[in-house]
Amino acid sequence: MFNFFRGLPIKNKLILAIFSAAMFVTIIGFTFFMFLNYQSIREEAVESAQSEMNVLAQDFVKIVMFSDTYLAADVVAKLRLFSAIKNVFLYDAEGKRIFRYENSPSSIMEPPDFMPGKSHINVIFGDGYFQMFMPMRYAGGEYGWVFSRVSTHKLDEKLQEYYRLIAIAIPVMLLVSYILAVWLQRYFSVPIISLSERVYRIADNRDFDERVTSNEPNEIGSLYRSIGQLLDAIRSSQQRQHQSEVRLEAIINIAGSALISIDEDHKITLFNRQAENVFGYAGHEVIGQPINILLPTRFQKSHTQKIQDFSRQDVQIRSAMYRMDVRGLRKNGEEFPIEAAISQMILAGNKIFTVALTDVSQRRQTEEELEAYRSHLEDVVEERTVELRAKNSELEAFSYSIAHDLRAPLRSIISFSQILITDAANKLDHAELDSLDRIVRAGQRMSELIDGILNLARIGRTQLSTAEVDMSAIAQQAKSRLEHEQPERAIQWDIAPDISARGDRQLLGMAMENLIDNAWKYTRNNELTIIEFGVVDQRGKRVYYIKDNGVGFDMKYADNLFAVFQRLHAVEDFEGTGVGLATVERVIHRHGGSIWAESVVDEGATFYFTLP
Repeated sequence: MFNFFRGLPIKNKLILAIFSAAMFVTIIGFTFFMFLNYQSIREEAVESAQSEMNVLAQDFVKIVMFSDTYLAADVVAKLRLFSAIKNVFLYDAEGKRIFRYENSPSSIMEPPDFMPGKSHINVIFGDGYFQMFMPMRYAGGEYGWVFSRVSTHKLDEKLQEYYRLIAIAIPVMLLVSYILAVWLQRYFSVPIISLSERVYRIADNRDFDERVTSNEPNEIGSLYRSIGQLLDAIRSSQQRQHQSEVRLEAIINIAGSALISIDEDHKITLFNRQAENVFGYAGHEVIGQPINILLPTRFQKSHTQKIQDFSRQDVQIRSAMYRMDVRGLRKNGEEFPIEAAISQMILAGNKIFTVALTDVSQRRQTEEELEAYRSHLEDVVEERTVELRAKNSELEAFSYSIAHDLRAPLRSIISFSQILITDAANKLDHAELDSLDRIVRAGQRMSELIDGILNLARIGRTQLSTAEVDMSAIAQQAKSRLEHEQPERAIQWDIAPDISARGDRQLLGMAMENLIDNAWKYTRNNELTIIEFGVVDQRGKRVYYIKDNGVGFDMKYADNLFAVFQRLHAVEDFEGTGVGLATVERVIHRHGGSIWAESVVDEGATFYFTLP
């Protein structure tokens, strides 16, 4: 039933709803009216019977009190005037029946054997009659009870008259309700049906530029305005879709690859401008044609099979494929090598395959040329490598030769100067002794410089021997050595335990000692020297650091800090060759790490470095 109602047009729904409501109200109204009238008629009949009994109450009392036969006959005559009263029984105060009346032989009945309570009127309706007990009252006293049985014939006739009137009124009311429903539904259905027809027309003609407006300040107006907003959204969506299509078409046409789309029947549905340039066909010449017109005959069958295999796979895109035997076919019959990537998508329930093709003729020629050049280049590189190795060997031999040749005269200069200082100290004045002392110091510095340069050069040639290195132990060894050399200095060490790194033990030891010596040197003017070694975590990476409270340096010269022979302090203030920090940087870089420094003048410096 509900499904039937749902399938009805809105006009019929409104008629049926209004008519059903009116019919329901009418039936309820008539039912209530009949109930009230039925109760009223019953009460009226009872009151009438009571009145008739009250009229005869004086006679009834006399019969009870005097048992007068003539008086009883007179009462019977009076009772016959009330045709509706069929039976009357009188009872005295003790409940003894003393008078009986039947309207006709057909009305004979057994007197009731029960007595109502005092002062209680008991009315019982039965089939065509109602009977009641009521007390006999006269002059303020009660003298017994009266039982009467009264016919409801007149009551039934009156009800039948009402029923006939209702039987006539209900069809009239239903007809009026139907006419009213038909008339009222127009106020609701006509605007909705009109709107529905307009919407159907707009949908059929796809004319979304039509305007749908209404000034009604109710739900109908709201519905019109909502559909108007929906049409505005559709127009906006169409405009964006058109712009997207234009933009997509422009992108497809300027794409660097030839783009070709085919349907499940292997018919071409898209052929961009680059494809026209590659194959020599105009778009309208190939749209709707089988893809085989773009393939040499020997590839057509295998290509069809590959497309079918790809269609059965749960893969949306296959990456570029390039093989020596894959060829395309131009309009002029020329074959050429291609590289392709294929994708598939489902559009309106149909699979669409799109292939991006690239003519690799030029690339293939270039690759062949590069292959030939690569072979030649390998020969050239091998020759140059042999030459470079020879020159490096010569340079290494030259370096050691120069170092050896420089060391001999330096040792002589330093030794003879020290002998003069020792043996001729009492023969030379202060200025001459100072000059000799300067010669010794300069020679020693020159020797240290030669050692630094040789170490720096040796780092680049040393083969790394990677192992786990205890960095804390190296720092402790440097600490012991420096404290032994200068036990008089007040120094506070803070060396974190169990810090390790992976690298070359000898090179990392050289770097650590240079950094700790550097901190030791630039803190010697402090009353209390503080040197700290530890490790911190920066963005998940271990960073080692050596920190001191020395003289520091100006950060604007930080770029020169690790350059060879670059010094940020005068030689007269702090001795050195300018090679130590360059050596440290070379070691860290050789391990694949990085090093940097942060400092504030007169507040110390911190050197950070990382290792893989």
